[in-house]
Amino acid sequence: MKNLLLILAFFLPFVGICQSTNYEAQYRPLVDKFIEVYDNGNLNLVDEIYAANAVRHSDKDYKGPEEIKKQIARTREAFPNGNIKLEKAIYTADKVVFHWIASGTIKATGETIQVEGVSFFTIANGKVIDDWVISDFMSGYRKLGYKMVKE
Repeated sequence: MKNLLLILAFFLPFVGICQSTNYEAQYRPLVDKFIEVYDNGNLNLVDEIYAANAVRHSDKDYKGPEEIKKQIARTREAFPNGNIKLEKAIYTADKVVFHWIASGTIKATGETIQVEGVSFFTIANGKVIDDWVISDFMSGYRKLGYKMVKE
């Protein structure tokens, strides 16, 4: 009995950590809506994804759903047939990290580009409150023969 109590005393703190919570089932719809926005330009979904006080950190900080919609609309204008493929995702209690590959045609040149990136969502009350986007556009442009030059 003493051994059983010692074992329980050791493992009891981990019970809360090991609870069976399916964060993917909870947060995958946000990721799917995010992809839908980029793939089909359904900007109305932005209000379902992002909280009113959300900040999206990309080439600059976009604050709130309206600024985020404008940034996405500009991206879709430059790459009108763009789409995103989800590669991998990690879901936790308040975070989603996902690796994606975006591809599409550059409207100005007609060239097809592929860009890889990672997005980090922080979630509260079922909506994204913070979104960090890290993408490698330079590799995509280098593959097309573009070079970075110092002005």
